[in-house]
Amino acid sequence: NRRDRVGCILMAVTWNTKCKWETTYSADSVEWCPVEPYRHVLVCGTYQLDKSHQDTKDADQLKQKRLGR
Repeated sequence: NRRDRVGCILMAVTWNTKCKWETTYSADSVEWCPVEPYRHVLVCGTYQLDKSHQDTKDADQLKQKRLGR
């Protein structure tokens, strides 16, 4: 039965690091650009949660602010 089969494609990929950049924040999203002729561009979006209100009594009621780039 065709529905019972699972296809799998294995690819050998070689990575070549051209540049390293310290983002300071944790990586939230890393994606290749889908638009030609920019498909070679990798974009990294980052943010960190603002913990300055973490110890307040109303911390559960506050919308948590994001610090990002």
